[in-house]
Amino acid sequence: MGQGTSALTDIQSELAEKFTSNESLGPNDPFWNRLLSSFNKTPQTREKQESVVSALSVFNENLLVNNFYTGNVGALMYVFLERSLELKDCVHLQDHLFTWQSYNALFVLRCVLSQWVDRLDESQLQAEFQSVPNLHAGKILYPPDILESFINRLIELLVDLPVSEVTYHLYLEIMNVLLVLCSHQMFTRCWKGEDSSIFRILFSERCRIHAGVLVKRLLANFVHRIPVPHTWFGQSEGGSVVLGLTSSLWNVLTFNRNTPIVEESPLAELSLLVLLVLSYQSEEENPYRSAMVTFSDSEDESEISPVHTSASFKMSYSNLLLALCEHLEDERVSLVLYTLLHEHDRFRQFILVQENIESLVLPHLKVLYGVPSCGSRHVYMILINLLILSESDDFNIAVHSRILKSVPWFTERNLTDISLGGLMIIIILRTVQYNILKTRDRYLHSNCLATLANMASRFRNLSTYVAQRLVSFLETMSKRYMRQVTLVKNSVKIEINGEAGQHPEKDQSVQDLEATEEILQMILGTLNAVLYSQLSNNPNLVYALLYKKEILDIFKNNSTFSDLTYNIATIVGHFSKSLSQNDEVLAVEQIFEFIKVGAQEFSKDRLKVLSELKFRYVEEKHPEEFFLPYIWYLVYQTTELYWCPSSIRLFSSEKQECDT
Repeated sequence: MGQGTSALTDIQSELAEKFTSNESLGPNDPFWNRLLSSFNKTPQTREKQESVVSALSVFNENLLVNNFYTGNVGALMYVFLERSLELKDCVHLQDHLFTWQSYNALFVLRCVLSQWVDRLDESQLQAEFQSVPNLHAGKILYPPDILESFINRLIELLVDLPVSEVTYHLYLEIMNVLLVLCSHQMFTRCWKGEDSSIFRILFSERCRIHAGVLVKRLLANFVHRIPVPHTWFGQSEGGSVVLGLTSSLWNVLTFNRNTPIVEESPLAELSLLVLLVLSYQSEEENPYRSAMVTFSDSEDESEISPVHTSASFKMSYSNLLLALCEHLEDERVSLVLYTLLHEHDRFRQFILVQENIESLVLPHLKVLYGVPSCGSRHVYMILINLLILSESDDFNIAVHSRILKSVPWFTERNLTDISLGGLMIIIILRTVQYNILKTRDRYLHSNCLATLANMASRFRNLSTYVAQRLVSFLETMSKRYMRQVTLVKNSVKIEINGEAGQHPEKDQSVQDLEATEEILQMILGTLNAVLYSQLSNNPNLVYALLYKKEILDIFKNNSTFSDLTYNIATIVGHFSKSLSQNDEVLAVEQIFEFIKVGAQEFSKDRLKVLSELKFRYVEEKHPEEFFLPYIWYLVYQTTELYWCPSSIRLFSSEKQECDT
């Protein structure tokens, strides 16, 4: 809309007043052509969108009073439905004006809907859409359910409409309107799609038959990442008197591109959000989810089409994986990858056999290295992705065979010739330490250490630095454990001495102690697995343990850790004794050579056989209770769409985090 002190021009205000008045406007009224030709610009940012909503608020109050009798919103929907029948032909004929007016119709409807979704329940919304006064009933054949017809048409357009310079912004607006319609979920905390009339339509047979093609289009939009055109509906700057373009208009709907999360293709990002919103609805048979996790590889001639009718499509696994790897710093992309890793068996297997596995793992590690700049939910998704990957032995072998010449974004020291697996160990330990100090989230560090435990039996040729970090972490946790034991004992003494009253600090101390115990058990179990399975391949780790052997004294008489430390103490004791019997003072290089030879000769018969540490990621019983708030939070944060923050119930817009 217009820019300046007012978000609306005088003409737009006049038209808005008529649209929201008590005057009933039939679908054939010349008013619609005037209305749909009055918007030369639409808001480019959240702030400008908010200013438009504010300017329209007075008119919206009138609309809520009058629309039930005038049916003007339903009439505008009907106007769009009629025009959309000719859209494909108009696009083919390069009819820019017709496409632009269709876009404006959707924009006006979005402005209305964005103010209604947080104030009206769905039955009231439907009543407003279905209002058809007698004035028009005999002249115009309205669909039995105009909202259903409208949503069906949006889906059909997303499937059938080609993306071009002429249609790019229209395609964006279709997805914007679809998200606003579905956003009723943000204001109701409604987890089940079947409880929503909007989602019942989206999961009805008419929409369901398009699910496979729609998912393919949305994923293709992400893969191809078509940038915003430098034209407005195919018209170059100054090329249309009617549109009145200015130099900045091509940048419309770019989602505030100055922010770090935004890429050059709003079409790609918005497509992912629509895909996620549809796929994570808790339907027993979600056709969008089925399509997303069953499609075949178009480059594999041996692949057959999926059994599911809605999912019968193919696309290039390699192109999709490349796009995912290139944009993993984006939370939306991480969430899509999680979905594919967790549920799409063939795509996961495709990933695990890739020779350049570092192209997938390094972006994950870079995100973790950026803690605390990224949100906790993003960290969760990255860690879960790594945990799922670590369930595969092939993956665990591969990451220790890939040697990285350098890691430019790792600034703590210059890392050269380090294995990808070694870098994973360093970054995961660093994440655990940050979590312990700052967030104290037991779920987060459990996922971190579960990944290390899964990899442990395949640790090979750990560098000096990686081995030192592992042992240093054990030392830090051991000292922390001893301090916490003392603190808890002191709290117990206070109670025994008869000091009454509640001691919340004692409860917190006990919880902290339990958390540290869990961490120590996991890291000791990891070290035990490494030394039992890969002793001869990790002389640097043996050396680091020998150098800090006094750490093990803490666990000597502690039954909690005795089984886990037995093998470690046995190996350290063996090498320590052998070295002490040597009459010569050995240099560091000689000690390493001594360890290498001794490790080859060491008999496993002296060690206890412990059950192998293996962890699998299992999704919660009702995953939508975590994912839907998270997805809608991403919609709220990363698009130019505006909703009233104080009305949102699904997550807290103030805390910048989702409720779970």
